[in-house]
Amino acid sequence: MNTASSMNAAPQTIDHFVGAQQIKDRVRVALEATWNVGNGCVFPHTLALGGGGLGKSEISRIIAKEMGVELVETLGQSIRSTGELNSALLQAEGGCLLIDEAHSLNADIQVSLLKVLQEGLIFLGGRNGGKVQAMPLKPFCLIAATTDEWALTRPLVDRFRLILRFEHYGVEDITLLVSRRARSIGVVLDDGVAEMIAQRSKGTPRLAIRLLESCIRTMQAEATGTVSAKTFERTCKLEQLDGLGLDAIEQKYLFLLRESQGTLRLNVIASALGLPRATLERSIEPFLIRAQLIQKDDSGRSLTDKGWQHLGGSMGRGSPIVPSESDPSAFEKSNLNEGDSRARST
Repeated sequence: MNTASSMNAAPQTIDHFVGAQQIKDRVRVALEATWNVGNGCVFPHTLALGGGGLGKSEISRIIAKEMGVELVETLGQSIRSTGELNSALLQAEGGCLLIDEAHSLNADIQVSLLKVLQEGLIFLGGRNGGKVQAMPLKPFCLIAATTDEWALTRPLVDRFRLILRFEHYGVEDITLLVSRRARSIGVVLDDGVAEMIAQRSKGTPRLAIRLLESCIRTMQAEATGTVSAKTFERTCKLEQLDGLGLDAIEQKYLFLLRESQGTLRLNVIASALGLPRATLERSIEPFLIRAQLIQKDDSGRSLTDKGWQHLGGSMGRGSPIVPSESDPSAFEKSNLNEGDSRARST
């Protein structure tokens, strides 16, 4: 089995898309309305909002397949000029254009895109005093996907006819997703393994599929032919994932707070972990906050009761907690104490 290519067995129709029932229902209605109207009617311009790995790009590909048109994909950071925007729009005439990471579009490009959505025109020429020419576009569907709605101008957001807000999945939906994906590529999962994967996926389909792929690699290395609970546990150990699916860096973050026995400022945590503040705020903290493991205020970050419970103890209870097997081995106790000392002296 070629794992890398097999894992691309993504759903081809809206009915096979797992989870996000409200989004599926709204997309299905929009599709049916477009089919019924006919006469060149295209799918409405769509804004897909939500965290990474929740299915925004996948639903965009499904929309194009259901409409029977070509999907042109590009990234917001790849469009740096009006000319590059016009090029992408011309390629997508009569089809769909997906601009992923749309929050990366600069202000001038967003204004140009606003005019496209409002008037259906692109503007060419205008160099060296030349005359600007307006060129009408054939009907097309623009799908903009972003993790940061507020980086888009309000007038641009308001021009989209369909706004889809993706949320994190529940364990039941991700269990179904993992089971279906495994079955579609001919992988046998022992009872309960799909749910185990779901429980450590942080409610994110992309992470669930990645963990499934890791389990398959472990199974292939063991030459067992089946992903068992033992295979799953070995995979998590190799990937340094704990019971909630926290990776090594996220665990180190929590251990720092535990060792401080109080509150740490973000710059202290960033220094101890060797990461930029922005990385912690964008990539590490969102799940820790959503899982109610940490809390933050003006004085810094601290563990919640749930965070203490996850680490196996409670604040101020007797002797220090002995690190479990999930403690990242590379993060020695001396480094934790060093970080604690810096916190107290800052």
